[in-house]
Amino acid sequence: SGTLRVNDNTAGNLRNDLSILAGAHLEGIGSVGSAGSKVTNAGVVMPGNPNNPYGTLTVRGNYDGQPGGVVTINTVLGNDNSVHSTLHINGNTGLIPNDVRVINNNGQGGVATHGIPIILVDGGDATTPGAFRRFMTIRWPTPPPGWSAPRLYSAFCPSPWAASDGNSVG
Repeated sequence: SGTLRVNDNTAGNLRNDLSILAGAHLEGIGSVGSAGSKVTNAGVVMPGNPNNPYGTLTVRGNYDGQPGGVVTINTVLGNDNSVHSTLHINGNTGLIPNDVRVINNNGQGGVATHGIPIILVDGGDATTPGAFRRFMTIRWPTPPPGWSAPRLYSAFCPSPWAASDGNSVG
């Protein structure tokens, strides 16, 4: 158990494989791992930190979910330009899915044509569709006429704005 908080100044020291065990947390802004390394998550991965909950945490290598693992994303749900945290994986994902928990910090919804890119995966053929799944139902306020709740997108697309990729988590 415990929390490992990454920031841009310490991330260069975390270049090897990293295992987040059940009850442990990895959070922060910056990057961990290196090309060919692996982050294994059976705990909680949360991009951002207490001073900036909307930052990006980059895994430079591969990401493997484990049973009980969760990715927590903070956002103010609104339109395509909503502030949000992002998990960016430079490598591939494994076969065991992690749950995704989205925390809406007073967002009121809005028109989101492209969606909010919360998890991005750059990996190639070994990336597994379905590596992340929605953990909880997101409750939206009643939007004004013509507005809709924004869609959230995870990974597995060549661009975070590929709205037709079928990888929506919300």
